[in-house]
Amino acid sequence: MRVSSHSAYLNAWVFTAIAGTRPEQGGRLSLPETLDGADYFNRAMISKSELEHGVRDLVSAGLISVAGQSFALTETGHDVSKSVWRKYEQRRSGNHPIAIAEERLKSIPCAEELGGWSLTQQEFDSAVATYRTNFRETLRKIDPELATWIEQGRPSRADRQLEDLLARVRARHPSLRIDEVMPPFRSAHMPIQPGLRFAIALSVQGDELQLYVGDRFWVEYFPSSKPVVVEDLEARVLGLISGECRIVESYIGHHGVSARLECRDESGRWRRRARWSSLRSLLPLRRHERVLQNVGP
Repeated sequence: MRVSSHSAYLNAWVFTAIAGTRPEQGGRLSLPETLDGADYFNRAMISKSELEHGVRDLVSAGLISVAGQSFALTETGHDVSKSVWRKYEQRRSGNHPIAIAEERLKSIPCAEELGGWSLTQQEFDSAVATYRTNFRETLRKIDPELATWIEQGRPSRADRQLEDLLARVRARHPSLRIDEVMPPFRSAHMPIQPGLRFAIALSVQGDELQLYVGDRFWVEYFPSSKPVVVEDLEARVLGLISGECRIVESYIGHHGVSARLECRDESGRWRRRARWSSLRSLLPLRRHERVLQNVGP
């Protein structure tokens, strides 16, 4: 599902991409950098129509300024950004920055009929190509072997398992937006959207299928050659979408130290099915939790 019609969610996505990527006063963001920010915060590639609509609404509301193909926050936009990130850093209510911004921007009117900033398809495609090139160059510096493996794009059994799993999820939830970003990268992302309160991502690493939920939770399912492993992962993904599974994150202060995946058993009780933790989780300090649970699409 593309979020191309007017919505506070769409405006929040574009606003967060700009505010969270270049937050300093006066800093301008190029179009490829904005696409990078949109992908980073929502784990999805924003479309041309989504970006145009969001930019027009935000300009009309006085939150951003546009100069050609670059963007910056206005003074009002900086004030909103500070309040969003302040609330996010408090780690209350299990909110993602986009979800917090969505609440703040829900009263912004639609500026679609007023016209305004737009791109040609060629300009948008060129910016996407630049973003992908920059990403690959950065990856080559960080992990040359992984960059080479990805560029070869050789499908593995795990790749095919992921494709089949996604097909079954789409069949169950045809209205759910699932982006397979930047082929031949073997990953898929379900961004925050109407019907999904937190992002879910799936990726392949060798013979592993990996699940990412929200900001903290990450777990590997191995080996993907065993049907029972894939079935378990599929059940967890469908459970997270339906609300029958949830993520419980644990924090010491502002630091996320662990997260667990819980699903309801036959009696309705929550049972732990997987867990992620860092070394900080071993510290004998007071902690607090936040719960990520969907209400179903």
